[in-house]
Amino acid sequence: NWGFHKLAKHHYAESIEEMQHAQLLIDRIIFLEGVPEIARYDVIRAGTNVKEQLQYDLEVETQASKSYNDAAEICRQAKDAASREIVERIIRESEESLDWLEAQLELIETIGLELYLQSQMGEEEGG
Repeated sequence: NWGFHKLAKHHYAESIEEMQHAQLLIDRIIFLEGVPEIARYDVIRAGTNVKEQLQYDLEVETQASKSYNDAAEICRQAKDAASREIVERIIRESEESLDWLEAQLELIETIGLELYLQSQMGEEEGG
């Protein structure tokens, strides 16, 4: 716990959104009588500080966005509108995440890391 409660709250909400994306895709794969592959992971880089974490998150989200766009094109070619709609929803939410990450990194460049971190402290919420 580094004390950056506003940032932690945002990351928690993002993690819930990512789990919902995964569940949507898993449900669709099962509906189509496929078997979801959920045990394969890419290398996870945590970062040693907040700026590195944001940079790594941006890299991962950028790659995911490309993959989602590729998936949407495959769905379009397969004339699978329902799957395409699910993937397009995820694309929209991924673009929001990309915008937020880019804005945070730009803010760090503009005001400096120390002021950025100070702005992310806030009060810890009970729970």
